[in-house]
Amino acid sequence: MGAGKTTFASKLVKKIFPNTNVNSPTYTLINEYSISKKTDLSLNFQNILAKNFIPKEKFGQEKIQIYHFDLHRLKSPDELEDLGFEEIWGKTGVSIIEWWQIAKEDLNLLPLKIEVEFKTISEYERTIIIKSTDIENFVSLKNLWEHSI
Repeated sequence: MGAGKTTFASKLVKKIFPNTNVNSPTYTLINEYSISKKTDLSLNFQNILAKNFIPKEKFGQEKIQIYHFDLHRLKSPDELEDLGFEEIWGKTGVSIIEWWQIAKEDLNLLPLKIEVEFKTISEYERTIIIKSTDIENFVSLKNLWEHSI
């Protein structure tokens, strides 16, 4: 609690969708942000998405969505189904998941996973640990991070 997860997610969403109102999903459990035109995206993020995450033939043709989950209040993995968690994995976009541990089994099925861990050092200091099973994805997240904050 209070490590900066929601702040990070909010800044990331605002950087990607500059004209979007960003709210915490603490009570809604999931917030969805989408645009249908790539011109609404920041130029840096357009380049990162086109290069790493969205097939070139789909880029600019489909809605691009970011799903921001806060799973802290869930008691069991069964509750994920009620959220529509599984349907989201089939869509083009990015999911930011706070308190992801309850969805660990579902997340293990995904081909691309990048984990960002926040450790509180003091009231004003955090250590951020970024993990990925593949160096290309790690570099993609690093680029995204550098253009987000």
